[in-house]
This record gives sequence, C-alpha cells and structure tokens, in this order.
Amino acid sequence: MIRQEEYEKERKTNSIIPNDIFVDMVPGSPLSKASQYLLKKSIDDGNEHIKKNNQNIFSKYGINIDSEELYGYPISAYLDLIAFGDSIIHIISTFRPDPDMKDFVLAVFSDAISTCEMVNGSIEKLDDFMANTTIPKYKKLCGKSGNF
Repeated sequence: MIRQEEYEKERKTNSIIPNDIFVDMVPGSPLSKASQYLLKKSIDDGNEHIKKNNQNIFSKYGINIDSEELYGYPISAYLDLIAFGDSIIHIISTFRPDPDMKDFVLAVFSDAISTCEMVNGSIEKLDDFMANTTIPKYKKLCGKSGNF
C-alpha cells in the first residue's frame, strides 16, 4: 500500500516536467526534480513588476530576495512561483510579522517548502500549502499582531 502511494506521488510529480526538458539539479538540494524544474521555470518566466513589488515587501524584513537562498534557489524564485496566489497577501495583510523577524520569515518559507515537498512530492501547490497550512500554524504561534 505504501509503495503504491509512493509510486503514485512520484508519477504525479514527474508528470510536471515535459518529456523533452532536462533539469539541471542543484547539488545537495532536497527538492525533487519536479520542484527544481518549477523553480527554474519561475526564474525564466518571472515578471519584473512583481519582482520589484516583492523586493519592497521583503526588504522591510531585511531579506534580499535575490541573494537569500533556500535549498539552492533564491527567495525570488519561490516568490515568482507563488506570485499570483494568496500566501504573499496573507503574509502582509493578516499575518504581519514584525519587521525585525527576518529569521522567522525565512523559517516560515523553509518550513512551507520542505513540508510541501514532503507531503506532495513537489512544491507545485506551494502557495495553497502556505496559505492553508503554514501561515495559519505560525499565526497561532505569534498571535494576531505577529508578535510572540
């Protein structure tokens, strides 16, 4: 039963990558081939207007989205991947961690990425995972104001 579930998860994640695409894997990254493909694609297809907006949002936490990395990819790649979803809106409008909580914000992203990867086999639905699972969990930890 477990093997069947693992097989189905792997088959689903591999279906994300077109057959004619080679994915240059980041050495040591725990992310699946499908996740690394999605991040590479989000980097290639990124929108400069959205990127500037994200730079403004995350610079208030002291996060340089181009130089800070998680699992071998810049934060900007993950933000490009979730750009049209709800998680960034939740972070700035309802979650609102204090500006001096850089490490905390990075931990939220790291937790969301690794847990989404583990549960779903890829980060394809990272935005939904963050909005529905990770942010509510950390919001409970911090309270409504984003303070401990």
